Amino acid sequence: MIRKLLFIVVLVFFAGSGAIAQINFGPGSSFKYMKGKDASNLPANWMSTDYATTGWLTGNLPVRYGDGSGGTLLGDMQNNYSTVFLKSTFNAQNISLLKDVFFSVNFDDGFVVWINGEEVFSMNDPEDRTYNSFASDQHESGTFESYSLPAHDIELREGENTIAIQAFNVNNESSDFYLDFRINAEVSLPQTSDSLKVAFSHPNGFYTNAFNLRLDVPDQTYTIFYTIDGSNPQTSATVMNGGKSKTITVDPAITVGRAKTPCFIVRASLKKDGLATSFPLTQTYIFLDHVINQRHPGASWPTGPIKNQAIDLEMDPDITESSKYSGLMKGSLTDIPTISVVTEMKDLFDAGTGIYVNAKSHGDSWERFCSVELINPSGTVGFNINAGLRIRGGYSRNSQFPKHAFRLFFRNEYGAPKLNFPLFEKEGVSEFDKIDLRCEQNYSWAHPGDNKNRNTGVREVFSRDTQRDMGQPYTRSRYYHLYLNGMYWGLYQTQERSEARYAADYLGGSKEDYDVVKVSTEIGGIEATDGNMDSWLKIYNMCNKGFASNADYFTLEGKDQYGNPKKGGEIMVDIDNLIDYMQIIFYTGNFDSPVSAFMQNAGPNNFYTIDRRDDKSSGFIFFAHDAEHSMMIGPEGPGIGIQENRVTIPNMWVGNFSKFHPQWLHFKLTSNKEYRQRFADRAYKNFFNRGVFTHDALRERFQKRAAVITKAIVAESARWGDTFASTPYTYENWDAEINDIYNRFFPYRTNIVLEQMKSAGLIMTFNPPVFSKNNVKLDRDIYPVSGNYEIAVTNATGQIYYTTDGTDPRLVGDQVNSTAKEIAIGGTIGLKGTVILKARIKNGERWSALASVKFTELDEDYSNLKVTELHYHPTDSLVGTEIISGQSFEFIELKNTGDKAIKLSGLKFTSGIEYEFKETDVLAPKQFYVIASKPKWFYERHFMVPTGNFAKNFANSGEQVTVSTAAGSPVIDFIYSDANPWPAAADGDGFSLSTLIRNPDGNPADPAYWTISSVFDGTPFADDPGIVDSANDLMATSDAVSVYPNPTKGLLFVKPDNANSSVRVEIYSLSGSLVFQSGIVGNSVINLGSLNIHPGIYLVNTKCNTAKTVHKVVYY
Repeated sequence: MIRKLLFIVVLVFFAGSGAIAQINFGPGSSFKYMKGKDASNLPANWMSTDYATTGWLTGNLPVRYGDGSGGTLLGDMQNNYSTVFLKSTFNAQNISLLKDVFFSVNFDDGFVVWINGEEVFSMNDPEDRTYNSFASDQHESGTFESYSLPAHDIELREGENTIAIQAFNVNNESSDFYLDFRINAEVSLPQTSDSLKVAFSHPNGFYTNAFNLRLDVPDQTYTIFYTIDGSNPQTSATVMNGGKSKTITVDPAITVGRAKTPCFIVRASLKKDGLATSFPLTQTYIFLDHVINQRHPGASWPTGPIKNQAIDLEMDPDITESSKYSGLMKGSLTDIPTISVVTEMKDLFDAGTGIYVNAKSHGDSWERFCSVELINPSGTVGFNINAGLRIRGGYSRNSQFPKHAFRLFFRNEYGAPKLNFPLFEKEGVSEFDKIDLRCEQNYSWAHPGDNKNRNTGVREVFSRDTQRDMGQPYTRSRYYHLYLNGMYWGLYQTQERSEARYAADYLGGSKEDYDVVKVSTEIGGIEATDGNMDSWLKIYNMCNKGFASNADYFTLEGKDQYGNPKKGGEIMVDIDNLIDYMQIIFYTGNFDSPVSAFMQNAGPNNFYTIDRRDDKSSGFIFFAHDAEHSMMIGPEGPGIGIQENRVTIPNMWVGNFSKFHPQWLHFKLTSNKEYRQRFADRAYKNFFNRGVFTHDALRERFQKRAAVITKAIVAESARWGDTFASTPYTYENWDAEINDIYNRFFPYRTNIVLEQMKSAGLIMTFNPPVFSKNNVKLDRDIYPVSGNYEIAVTNATGQIYYTTDGTDPRLVGDQVNSTAKEIAIGGTIGLKGTVILKARIKNGERWSALASVKFTELDEDYSNLKVTELHYHPTDSLVGTEIISGQSFEFIELKNTGDKAIKLSGLKFTSGIEYEFKETDVLAPKQFYVIASKPKWFYERHFMVPTGNFAKNFANSGEQVTVSTAAGSPVIDFIYSDANPWPAAADGDGFSLSTLIRNPDGNPADPAYWTISSVFDGTPFADDPGIVDSANDLMATSDAVSVYPNPTKGLLFVKPDNANSSVRVEIYSLSGSLVFQSGIVGNSVINLGSLNIHPGIYLVNTKCNTAKTVHKVVYY
């Protein structure tokens, strides 16, 4: 945004209403001012409306010395002080009728403007705005420079408004100083519908010969206004009236009224009395012969640097005319899609307001109106939309970089509020409010200093693609050729921004729910681009305490010290996501993320982390970002090449919260053995067998991206290959580096990183057991099987423990799982049908990483897959002042009641709700699969994360629920009801439908199959504790014992049927630890709060005479 001083009276009449929209501050109006030499004690809020200017001097605009005349002469300013502080008031009336506010400023050398205490805009202001600071650059006065802002972006008030300005000279010795200021305002007319467009006879795209283009109005009440110089016909001084129909010769050789760009640009708007001129429709016509011979186009295009910004416009004839490449140019320019961006020339290259030549400037005030077209060489439909344009990047914003990246914003103020287009085909969403146009910077041919032989155009996106292949959230990209105002600008990529809108699109909720933390290049530390950093600060404080104890470590996952869910817990960090993210950093040797070697490993850089702050079922996740300083073979910058060790950074330090980053969190977590074990498990998954860091997977992933730009890179070399080289960089340079990575990086890097992780104690020095079938090593996650088969298990050392019930052979604390079996080295396991096989090696007190494989029966038997709980009508909840609908708490529970695992892939709910089981889903024996309506609210009630998240909701009155195979055969099919004889208490009274017995074999369509849960809100992931059946020898007798209430806040009543009976009570945690035992007589009370135990689920075993009872009790 931009603002300045000296205001003229402007009266703007709103047609038909009789109202006058007015800003009134006339020429020569007085103001209060203070000289910088007197302002050393000026408070920080001096620009606010509340601050009184008592004792200040009075003067009129302009303020000056050395130049100009009139106004207020500052005769003592030279060699004495460098700043002036000014305040005044002006009146504004009917501000709701204002559309745009125009500022005209004549200045020497810099200034900042505030209106009503809010900063409006600045030019050449220093980072530190003190009483004795200087303008950041020199600027000569003499002409007024104009800037415009939407009126709604300014904190205008009806009636009196306060304006404050701090003006800066470039130094104390300067021979002159000047500031003059005017404001003009424009009334808001109704906007012409953006759906009405000028009709073009020819679509945008690629053309060989000149042609006649006809423009027509869609409605005879409109008139066409158009430009051919790229300017906006809504505001352009060169706009032409096309009447109702206009024929234009489209010929890139024409230089009358336009620059000789290789693309011919026509922008056309519609005008009708009483309506604002429509947003322009822009069409870019690309003539490849002219693109290949692109030279300086004349007109207002820069002929040299502006504000030291390097300018490079031409294609290199050493490439385009060479015998090797001339015949490849057209194919190179049409092998991938094209994006054309068109904006006002001054919005790019004006010294005061152009974003390209003021690339270090950030924020709303440095966003400019533009048109964006996606042009497919094949002729398939792209998109054409107006947007806001900003510069994107960090260090690459410096003026010595001739090629800058961009960011596009889609808003109502530009016409369409969103871009609706499948930019990433079926891979991602198709609605965007912003998108990046990134380009390679570090090691690119347009980089002023780096080793340009390292340019690949693939390194950065490779890290993000790796995150995708790990099954983690990631940002998507596609390659494009970019044209800027009709000039070819090189190879770019679209990239999603991992911010709040992205999170809402892919993770659920609304964008207001999310906190996004990243590094700000402006402040040199972290910032929240969305939400706040309160949760990130909590984690930082936990790091300061440390995670050596399991209680502290598991708190990050909302669990107790044994790793069990606990009431009131909150998942603060997605641990697996953090580990995978760090392993990407380690493998690629990224020395600029998330901690930077350029900052001596004491400063963060290039990371994004996102948390849904109102959702306790999910924690912070981390995104690979800007990974250009990675995958080096030889030394580059502070990196040492293929031996780069980002696993152990001896001098890494975080001095305060502003420098806190994910690698510091990982480093602090490594003090905990359970975290290290988990890290080792993820490393085995990622670095072995067919993991993402194995040679073939690495090469295939990299090769897919490289193949996309194999032809396009030729055009990039013609555009930028000679920027800093007398002999241009070419396809050969690119191809040599690509092949170097294939031949000298991928074959060796995996083992290098494994050794680094072993040295750091993050993985064991011995590997997990190896599975084989028919003498063939099993290196995939899932294998189809039929009937009986044998699996051989081998290892080099230690004892092999395995399970087939889906549990881990190792328990928290290094204990052996009671369900685990030991097998001799080289032994075989006889299996049948679907099985989840997990195994570890125990070598002394140490355990290997987990080896796991799933075998899925081709002809699965689903007879033991049962629906065991349905919460179709939960109660509403009051959270704060918000009532949360009971629909948000719905869930359905399936159980494998058999003694063998069941393959779920291919199954889906085909009536009732919508849910499709994942390809990897296998349900272990006696285990549960719980699908919830809203995981966030499910966690709030049950302190567990559901297995899945369904769409739609269950009907409160009852409906059909069907689970079907891929072939359409029903596996589970029943109709439930809220009418008698179905249990009435399940219909909105807080109880769920729960099976009468723990392993039902009846028909769920039969009301007798069901009862109500014995626990309010149900018992997902568990058999109902009220079930009494023969499965656990729980027989109803006269010696039965009641235990209540359940859940309980602490007091637990134990009541035998016979008040004189003796009862033996034992209480166990779910991990099997005995926390209480006692003998009691008659009715008694146990205070769980006095047992020094954490909230959670406990097993209360009672024995009364010969009757044994097990109660699962929730303590919260």
